[in-house]
Amino acid sequence: MTLFEKTFRDMQRNSISYIRTNESLWTAQPAIKANILLLEKNYSDLEASIATQQSNDPSGYVDQKNDLTENLITRFYALDCKLSFYAKDKNDKVLLNDVNYSISTLEGMSDELLVETFAVILKRADEYLGKLEDYNVTAEELNDLGEDFESLKKMPVTVNQTSNQHKSATRSIKAINSEARLILNRLDDAFDGMMVGNTEFLEGWYEARKIKGRPIRKRKASNGTDAKK
Repeated sequence: MTLFEKTFRDMQRNSISYIRTNESLWTAQPAIKANILLLEKNYSDLEASIATQQSNDPSGYVDQKNDLTENLITRFYALDCKLSFYAKDKNDKVLLNDVNYSISTLEGMSDELLVETFAVILKRADEYLGKLEDYNVTAEELNDLGEDFESLKKMPVTVNQTSNQHKSATRSIKAINSEARLILNRLDDAFDGMMVGNTEFLEGWYEARKIKGRPIRKRKASNGTDAKK
């Protein structure tokens, strides 16, 4: 949420609280009551969208993905070195052609190419596993790498889904706030027009309607010369 959206939410909450505190003044006015109920429904929708937005912040998943990628680069590089050692030791040029990556090359790869490269290294290590005992390549190492590699492959989908839900909630908040402004504007007219003379209530209403950092809204003067801000 932006700072303005937070202060707007506070204003809306304060306005609803003020209205409910003075409930006896409007319960007999069906049109006012209907718009107050709309405002409360709007606020409930706003809170739900904010909760969705906050629970789908993609930044945490992006950090997890980056940490896992960095971890796997280090571990796959170590495995790659052991395979390269074996390939050079046994003059296995076919295997050497499939492995033998530098750490800088791995770090400079795109996500898609890195996944492809990890898959090849893991596949070749699995194929040669029976010959690699003296080179410290174990089934346990490959299993652990394989599990974390599968987690990495799923991360972009998770990040994209979370990001899409976050964006959807953000758009929803903007739409809900636009609707709230229309309802609040109608209530301004309703109170100014139907509660003429109740200066205490009207002043309290526009104080509640004040958005932090902005001037207090003024009600219409009795002579009609002072427009609402």
